[in-house]
Amino acid sequence: LERLNDRRAALIREYSEVQKQSFDEKNTICPTCGREYPEDKIKQMLKNFNTQKSEKLIKLNEEGKQTASKEMIAKAQQEIDAITESIITMDSELTDLGEKLKKTKDAEVPLPPFECSDEYKKAKKLIDELTARKENARKETAERCKGIIDDMDVTRLEIEDLQSRKAKINVTDNIKSRITELEHRERELADEYEKLENALYLCDMFVKEKVSRLTDKISEKFKSVSFRLFQEQINGGIKEDCEVLIPTAEGRLIPYAYANNAARINAGLEIIGVLSEYWNIEIPVFVDNAESITKLTDIPSQTIRLLVSEPDKVLRTEIARTV
Repeated sequence: LERLNDRRAALIREYSEVQKQSFDEKNTICPTCGREYPEDKIKQMLKNFNTQKSEKLIKLNEEGKQTASKEMIAKAQQEIDAITESIITMDSELTDLGEKLKKTKDAEVPLPPFECSDEYKKAKKLIDELTARKENARKETAERCKGIIDDMDVTRLEIEDLQSRKAKINVTDNIKSRITELEHRERELADEYEKLENALYLCDMFVKEKVSRLTDKISEKFKSVSFRLFQEQINGGIKEDCEVLIPTAEGRLIPYAYANNAARINAGLEIIGVLSEYWNIEIPVFVDNAESITKLTDIPSQTIRLLVSEPDKVLRTEIARTV
């Protein structure tokens, strides 16, 4: 009973202390700049303070109901009163028997020693029984008190376990709510992603068509060589390339780097001729290693062929005039 009363008094004091707590106006001032926080933030701080205070009061009230309620105190007091009343009754009966024994001893009629009488034996037996019952009652009271304390400890552990499970349930509910929110957001992002994919596909189609037309437009200005300005990747994207393609004898187009020397020289001359015509500029063109080619591509500019000749030990120049 003392333990319950002490616990209840402690909870009441703690409840009173929390009840007296008030929002500190100093918390509305920023410790860094010394200015007062915005009004909406102050309102939120006050709301958070009131919420935390209310939750503490509710928790203390619930803890009082579960660990030191008036009903629990009253029940313990009732048990103590019942046991005390039983002890008082036994003490009264014991006193009556003692008085009766004393009167019997003081009787004027000569009697044999009272200890030898049947009445004494009965009274002694009853006294022993009442004494044993009193001792058993005290032991039973102690055991029952110990049982009540043990039950309270078990109940307290069960309460803590239930509170822990309740907290986990609240966390689980929050997680489920967050999962639902994220799943909804995932569907929105999937729809947006699909729209963007479609837009990218249209952009790729436009770029490919534009590249194709640009390549055709550039290549049509040349008689034999072609240009590969862009190269399509495995993922469907477009990569800038600008590779010169030279036709082979079989009609296939191969990159400039894989063609023979004669094909590369003629391709270079054709490109120079087209660019000279486009810019309306004619400049002399030197062709080195010209002995490796039998016929040069005709271009409007002056062409100077550099040949390696074993018989010629001194530099010799021949001029071929075109009409």
